[in-house]
Amino acid sequence: METASRLRALVPLLLLLAAAGCATRPVPPRFAAPPLPDDYRNLVGVYLTPEYERDGRGPAEISAPAEVHTPASASTAFYVRYPVQIEATLYAPAHLGMRCILVENRVGVSSPARFGMIRKPEDEDSCQPRLAFTPYTELMSMADRLRACRAAGETRCRVIDRPGESATP
Repeated sequence: METASRLRALVPLLLLLAAAGCATRPVPPRFAAPPLPDDYRNLVGVYLTPEYERDGRGPAEISAPAEVHTPASASTAFYVRYPVQIEATLYAPAHLGMRCILVENRVGVSSPARFGMIRKPEDEDSCQPRLAFTPYTELMSMADRLRACRAAGETRCRVIDRPGESATP
């Protein structure tokens, strides 16, 4: 009986220790998410302009940058999306779909900081429907400038004159 009363006395202490062990404590990220360059919208726009001018079937949109942390890396990332024509297949007629491009600035255990784009192998019917997007005016302005240049018969077209120049009028 004495053993049973000792065990009963230990139960609250054991519960307290178990609760303390399960409590969540903020763990500082191993890496700080690298910032995007100040002119990241123009940098990405210059790269995407020829493809958007060729394939885009509607307004381009961009999401707000967000930080992502994992145990082995950290990144600052955002999405660019725009409507494209999806070709007909045996199972589906041609229709408008969405091109979805993830752009990230990442640093991690196995790699130095890098700025890159990740594309899905195929265009889909939607792209990140839960994110808030705003018009990507820089990309659309660059595409308009490229179209005008090509319409004038130019073979080499500049969508932005010098680094840091805004593509919006």
